[in-house]
Amino acid sequence: MRLVLFVWLIGLITAVPATGWYLLYHAERELYLPLIAFLVGWVFFFLPVVGALRGVVQAGRLLRELRGSETWEDVREKIRRGEAEDLVVSLIATEQGISRDRARRIYQLLAASIRREQA
Repeated sequence: MRLVLFVWLIGLITAVPATGWYLLYHAERELYLPLIAFLVGWVFFFLPVVGALRGVVQAGRLLRELRGSETWEDVREKIRRGEAEDLVVSLIATEQGISRDRARRIYQLLAASIRREQA
């Protein structure tokens, strides 16, 4: 996510002012709409769209990992080792509509329960 924020910030510092300057001083009337759409889109829609795409990629990665598991024991072992913790926490938070902190606590309780079963 840091790379995404870095790209957004660089665009905010470079592309947005350059586009605004071009829009104000050099653009023909036909270019007003795409330039304004770019300005508004970069500022307000870049992070939500890229964040959603990043979540889809992470979910796909987790599902591929879980599909590779032969049994529920393999799934439990992956949870016990902490693999894909961030993704599971994100999925719990979005599916249940709760904060990430609360979802992380639920995940930790689940992982502790699995560890106790193993012992």
